[in-house]
Amino acid sequence: MLYIDDEPKLIQELKDNPSTINNNTKKKLIAYVKILHTQGYTKEMIKNKINDLMECNYTMYDSLAWENTIDFYIDRYTKDKYCHIKEPKEILITYEELNKIKQIDNINLEKVLFILLIIAKTNNKGGNFWVNNIYTDVFTLAKYRYDSRKGISRENQRYSVLRTLCNLGYLSLSMKATNDSVKLEYATHEHGEGIILTLTNDNKKTIVYEYMKWKGDKNIVKCQECNNLFYRKSRRLPKYCNDCREKVHNRTSNLNRKNK
Repeated sequence: MLYIDDEPKLIQELKDNPSTINNNTKKKLIAYVKILHTQGYTKEMIKNKINDLMECNYTMYDSLAWENTIDFYIDRYTKDKYCHIKEPKEILITYEELNKIKQIDNINLEKVLFILLIIAKTNNKGGNFWVNNIYTDVFTLAKYRYDSRKGISRENQRYSVLRTLCNLGYLSLSMKATNDSVKLEYATHEHGEGIILTLTNDNKKTIVYEYMKWKGDKNIVKCQECNNLFYRKSRRLPKYCNDCREKVHNRTSNLNRKNK
């Protein structure tokens, strides 16, 4: 699944619970090196801090086995070229882009185009709106509805959609035979009026609802707990998304037990 770099959040997770170093270890160590470097720690001090962290919290930590990896991270991510702390950035989706997407008049295809645009602008470097080799992620995040009645594999359906979008002039394919990248021909540079969004690991699974909300879908609701959008499946107006409903229920139940 597509991963969005959010190093401040990784550092906060370590502060809140150092044992989380067992999950996503590489990215957390790199983020830890960067933050210590920005705080003025020398390479030797950074290595000592990392060893302390790993010895106390990493399961079956072997300092000799990890030494070369840790030295590499410290040497690389204290250099000016690589020490920048990565975090999700705000992006502008212009009304011009949204209206171009809407013109295709097929909600399944529109959602794919919206997700491609979000990813391209999140990763945009130098104004080149390319999306590389993550088609499965794109269709998952777009909540694309496959047609099981056609007897066509999902992979072939994905490529059929991309060919259709190319034929309609929305996308162009890379000329390299071994490259599955596509360029977004409907993307514009960061100017004009539109909606401001930030793609994160927390909201990536629901970000497509921002497009549906913009189109006026009344079934899109904001969760009062996590603030992410979700799709309601009944007439009543729920307060929480499925993930948060159980958390809120458990929290309320625990408070009630304590007050008895």
